[in-house]
Amino acid sequence: MKHYNFFHTNLDDKKWHQVIVTWQPNLTDQTGTISTEFDGAEVGDHTVPLSRFGNSDVYWGFTGSTGAEQMLSAVAYTQVIQQPTLEKQVRNLTKGETAYTDHTDAEAGDELEFKFTVANSKVNGIGNTWQDVSIKDALPAGLLAEDGNQTIKIPVGDVGVDGTVTKTVKVRVDKNEDTTLINTAEATGSNYYVNPVTLPSNDVRVNVKKTEFTKPVKLTMTDQIVDETYPDSHNATQTEVDDVAGGDKIDYTITVANTAAQSKFTGGKLTFDVPKDATINSLVVNDMPVPAGWYENKATANGQQIGITDIDLISGDTLAIKVHLTLPKKVTFDRYTTTPKIVGNDTDQSAYTATGDPLTMVVADDTISFSPQDINFGAHPTLQAGMVLDRTAETTAPNAVVKISDERRTKTPVSVTVKAVEPFREIDNSTAQLPAHLLFYHGSAADAVTQGVEIAKTTDGQTLTDVVWQQNEGLRLHVDGSTNQPGEYRTQPEWQVNMGY
Repeated sequence: MKHYNFFHTNLDDKKWHQVIVTWQPNLTDQTGTISTEFDGAEVGDHTVPLSRFGNSDVYWGFTGSTGAEQMLSAVAYTQVIQQPTLEKQVRNLTKGETAYTDHTDAEAGDELEFKFTVANSKVNGIGNTWQDVSIKDALPAGLLAEDGNQTIKIPVGDVGVDGTVTKTVKVRVDKNEDTTLINTAEATGSNYYVNPVTLPSNDVRVNVKKTEFTKPVKLTMTDQIVDETYPDSHNATQTEVDDVAGGDKIDYTITVANTAAQSKFTGGKLTFDVPKDATINSLVVNDMPVPAGWYENKATANGQQIGITDIDLISGDTLAIKVHLTLPKKVTFDRYTTTPKIVGNDTDQSAYTATGDPLTMVVADDTISFSPQDINFGAHPTLQAGMVLDRTAETTAPNAVVKISDERRTKTPVSVTVKAVEPFREIDNSTAQLPAHLLFYHGSAADAVTQGVEIAKTTDGQTLTDVVWQQNEGLRLHVDGSTNQPGEYRTQPEWQVNMGY
């Protein structure tokens, strides 16, 4: 056995001595360097090619020689470096694969999922955390990450002794030719001995088969609009929002999908409008923020036209656009509608156009519509003092006495009062008065209406609704004196809506 860097010392002194052995592989030049310290003093180092070990595992060992002398020694292994590994696997989500392997078959447009498994085995080791680990995967041409980048970077963090951490990431095949894409990732981290440690994964192979595009394109568009400031104002399909006000934050979501097999849509341009003076806070395409200078924005009769160009959608591709905007403080429309539209080339390069769902904003009315109905107490041949006359069916439940439409966006408390300001007079002889007065019945109480009575009230956040009374509730006519003088008698009470109370 050949020895390097001899170090002369006395071990037979009944004391413990610390020996630190460090192994540093260099994957760039495929060499490894072993260095040694003895009780804090450097003994030396030696570099060997990694190929010397072949494909076999290498284990730490210990040997000693005392020459002609003999002694009994104890050896303790402490803090032996861990054996971290990085495994990479793949599956084709588009084809419905569920198991991960080191290879898969794919076509252009397929969505793949990589799984990275970082392990910190303590084989031949006692315990060292692999710290601040991260994964880097430089994808080959023909694969793109979800964010459109060619490089994947995944933070992992610390991996404990015998610990395992799994991460997944989705990529898309964007090359349409017969080829095999081979990819290797690497993990980097620090341990007790080395800062940092970088190691490669196994190879993963993606066998791409060229797709012949011969079928016509079929694009489907689904669009939605939401008022973030007042989120409960949209219809069931989320294509219209009511009660919009200046300064509201509005979200558009526009989705385009090519659902036809073996088809290819190219050179596409998607356009839609936003109101004049609206501020676009962000525009995101397939989860990627797009800077303002990278999309078109030009003034039109309908406000601002936004255009996104260079759109290609092969079979199964989906384009998802999210626009977040703020309306100006003062809106200049009562109703605003835009219909997203995409134009481009079909598989055979003929023109192709698709339109989405109209998206509409309706400005808040912010008013209360108040419409009292005529109240009729019926025809009577004679009236006797003490009689109480009920309303006819037209203003008795379920029919409303007062029809109300509360279009306010912010529902502050309101109350409704009614007041009798004039007596009942004969319509053909205003000097003739009916000996009767209105009373407001609620429960077992009856209040005179001459001073005004409260007939409805809401609390903060409540909507003011129609006033509906049962037959023995609400306004009833109390006869004060007997009369049989014929005639039609009328009065006009005063109805009032009071904001706050």
